Amino acid sequence: MPNGQADLQASNDSAAVTGLFPALAGTYTIGGASPDFPSFSEAARSLNEGGILGAVTFDVRPGIYNEQVVLNRIRGAAQEKPVVFRPESSASVTWRFDQQKQTSNYLLLLDGAQFITFRDIQFRTNSPVYGTLIDLRKGAFNLQFLGNSFRSEGAAASPLVNAASSSPGGFVTWAGNRFENGGYGLYLAPGAAEPGQVIDGNEFVNQRNGGIYLRYQQGPIMRGNKIASQSAGNFYGIFVQNSGGGMRIEKNQINAASGSGIWLYDCRGNTSNRMLLANNFVHVAGAKSATGLYANYNEYLDIYYNSIHLTNSDPNSQCIQVSSSDHVNLVNNSFSNAGGGYAIYVPYPYGVDNMNFNNYYITGNKFGFWNYNTAVNLPAWKSLTGKDNQSVSADPLFVSDTDLHCFQPALDSAATPLAAVHDDIDGEARNAGYPDIGADEFSYILDDAGVTALLSPVSSCAAGAAMPVKIRIQNYSGLALGNFNVAYRINKGPAVVQNVGSLSIRPGANAEFTFTATANLSAPGNYFFDVYTLLPEDTHPGNDTLSVEVQNLVFPAAVGNMLPANSASGMNLPIAFSWSPSTGATQYDFYLWKSGTNRPAQPTASGLEDISFLYRSPSLDLWSRLPMAGFGKKSLLRHRWAGSIVYPDRFARSFRTQSTNPRLCFLRATDRSDLGSTQYRKRRYGKCNLV
Repeated sequence: MPNGQADLQASNDSAAVTGLFPALAGTYTIGGASPDFPSFSEAARSLNEGGILGAVTFDVRPGIYNEQVVLNRIRGAAQEKPVVFRPESSASVTWRFDQQKQTSNYLLLLDGAQFITFRDIQFRTNSPVYGTLIDLRKGAFNLQFLGNSFRSEGAAASPLVNAASSSPGGFVTWAGNRFENGGYGLYLAPGAAEPGQVIDGNEFVNQRNGGIYLRYQQGPIMRGNKIASQSAGNFYGIFVQNSGGGMRIEKNQINAASGSGIWLYDCRGNTSNRMLLANNFVHVAGAKSATGLYANYNEYLDIYYNSIHLTNSDPNSQCIQVSSSDHVNLVNNSFSNAGGGYAIYVPYPYGVDNMNFNNYYITGNKFGFWNYNTAVNLPAWKSLTGKDNQSVSADPLFVSDTDLHCFQPALDSAATPLAAVHDDIDGEARNAGYPDIGADEFSYILDDAGVTALLSPVSSCAAGAAMPVKIRIQNYSGLALGNFNVAYRINKGPAVVQNVGSLSIRPGANAEFTFTATANLSAPGNYFFDVYTLLPEDTHPGNDTLSVEVQNLVFPAAVGNMLPANSASGMNLPIAFSWSPSTGATQYDFYLWKSGTNRPAQPTASGLEDISFLYRSPSLDLWSRLPMAGFGKKSLLRHRWAGSIVYPDRFARSFRTQSTNPRLCFLRATDRSDLGSTQYRKRRYGKCNLV
């Protein structure tokens, strides 16, 4: 008792302190039975509040953790005292959250966090709008993401990883991860320059806008990544802007359905710290204008030993464009445009210092563009530019459109040694004296040939009993080849073998050969051809054989019994058109147009599988435009959708009908000349005419 008397105010005798968290050190468990922490959230709370005294490892037990977490700067964390999140043993750990708000668009927010590693965790979201999994803010740095899987399972276009804070961080390593779906895989665009970004050995799959997007990065490394997307939009495999300082983009494999493989804009190195882009495979397909490598407003950039291949069909596509740049070197690259566009495009060439020992291949007549002049072939290019004196022009003979390993002997030993690059995309050492052009260093090939095309017969509706068999043979070796056998067989039957005789195929070239024995394809059906070379001591038998399916399809019969019948009148909308099925046809196109005008390019109804069509409303404004007693036309195309053949029909019944206004339409038979060639527009298949 104070002063020997009873305490008159006992309520203030005691003090209590809450919210105390011990600093952590050592190994802890998350989840499962009797864990140290039941969830990521509780572990994060302890880190945020109590900090650490030593290195901390969280062993996460198997399961699905559905939670949104924020990690702040952790007191005590340092290079020698990191924090690691990893699965316990070989456990499968899935961390998911379906975020609903733009202001909290993340599964994990690293808000100034440092010295943290996440390893082998599956990050998931199914949010239809907000699909960011990792958000880096307020100078988050010294982080590692190793062997994780990031996937958006919804339709969100947000980047899977976002770092767009105004406060830069840096020294973040992304290695061995898989990024699937989303707008971008990595979107790292802080408000100011940050150093030490390493993106190594990751896989980016099916992003909508791009795989890797970087801005304001100093000395970033992008190496050994695989990027593939089927996006039909303006896709970027790797996009880098406002960066530099010794940046390296090496050994990446990019396969894009459209857009650009690598895009560099306003990036700058210097005389002592040049930027290097080397040993990359880039393939871009699609129909819109595309660029394999775009380099604009850059300085001190070395472009060495890359293989870029376009199958894009736009005639203005470019394997590489270099413009408005200074101190750029283009050496030992292979640029192949198989879609009819440019191999190289340099509208403002003043900054190209060294351009030589490259390979350029095109299938059209747009070889290169230099200072607003076009060259159609390599000699014209050399004359126009005064460069590329030791460069060559040859089909690189890639394994496939997406596998750009090379078989072309003309590229073997045709490059020049470069001190900056010692190996190829696979890590194989470059020949010290005579390296190969392109990203692949390959061995000299002695004897190697294969069949690359079956030119005849092709699928048709007119195959006969004596179809010529014609093939294209490719010489993959470094020697001229001749006096060897080739063969074909049908449906795994007996082989037809014949010697090529006096035919001689120079190194890296191809030639066509027609067998004396013909093929009997008179019976309708499918025929499976194996065509192959029989070259003694062939060093690469895996490319000898080509297997092709050829179809002899049933010729559709004429369409008959078309209704309404001739001279039908007094009919109201909707009008039901019908016809008897055509033997051999599976789909029909229906055209309706005003008499005295050309048949429209697009059918009124296409791909009809039924033998009827109900014309419900004048969506084409046909009926309202017809004058009294005006005349219209109708025709029907029939198709057999089996393989690659389309069968148009020239036959149609005529009839008279009356609409409700009552305006008359006379729909009469049309002959083939009325149909014209526009009936095949927007058909991606071949055609066979009924005559």
